Amino acid sequence: MENLNNHPLAGKHDIDSAFSGIWSFYKQWFVPLYAISFIMALIASYISSGIDLGSIQNTMDINEIMAFMKSIFGIMAIQLVISLFFNLLLQYFIIYKPLKEDFNIMEAIGTVFVKFFFPILLISILLGVFAFFALMLGALLLFVGIFFAIPYIMLFYTLLSPLMIIEKTSITETVPRLFKLVHRKFWPNMGWISIFLVLLVFFTFIVNAIITLPFSGSMISSFTDPDSVTGTMKMASNPIFIIVSSLASALTGPLLPILGLVLYFNNSNDNTEFGTKSNNKNDDKVKVEDLYSKNTDNSTDDEDNFSPTVDDLKP
Repeated sequence: MENLNNHPLAGKHDIDSAFSGIWSFYKQWFVPLYAISFIMALIASYISSGIDLGSIQNTMDINEIMAFMKSIFGIMAIQLVISLFFNLLLQYFIIYKPLKEDFNIMEAIGTVFVKFFFPILLISILLGVFAFFALMLGALLLFVGIFFAIPYIMLFYTLLSPLMIIEKTSITETVPRLFKLVHRKFWPNMGWISIFLVLLVFFTFIVNAIITLPFSGSMISSFTDPDSVTGTMKMASNPIFIIVSSLASALTGPLLPILGLVLYFNNSNDNTEFGTKSNNKNDDKVKVEDLYSKNTDNSTDDEDNFSPTVDDLKP
């Protein structure tokens, strides 16, 4: 079994060391991470390109909208399942590639599919139900609660994969363990995931704006044109646009799984849970057991060779 204490992301972090560690890891393994993420983005873009949003562009009929949602349910389900599998593969790669010199991607694909995919799929569905009610509750709180509910839900999804892959827990063990990890350092966790999501959304918006510009001619017109939805759908079905947008989306694909592993390590107990180590700089402090060691720096040869006898115990 690999010792995850030797993983480059292992240990306790503050926000600066966490984000610098994520960036260093991302740069070191950029090529394989980007390749996996690109394949995932390409498949997802191709599947979503078949959804015709223009069909409900000018309708307010709730029955037509519901019928449309039912018609695309199968497509969206396939897209989510494929994305889940590739995200699991990314997570498995991030965890074990730095520790295994003989890491084999085909073996990793088989392991992810056989051991982890279906249990995590089931838990993800349960979390989806939980997320629905959390978002509805957030919407009832004048929409302010949504800004709390979104990072809260993302914490569960972010920690789920590293938890199950590393600890190899069953479904019944994973759920309470997951809640424990999410709430162990709750407010720091919420702060980290919130900052990360804001940066991710901002970066994604900028990149998509740059990609869209050659196809729409103007970023402003894509928002002001009444036929913008129809134009966007035509653009989304363009093979060149699918490839270019997938190349851009792949840049951010590995970041969330990397953050998930950092959060897992950071929320695990020191020296009591698998996969953790301490980054404490005070390792040179005297320990209790050192007080009972035979030799110390200030000891003399006579003290080192002293052995009590029965006579020494007499008054």
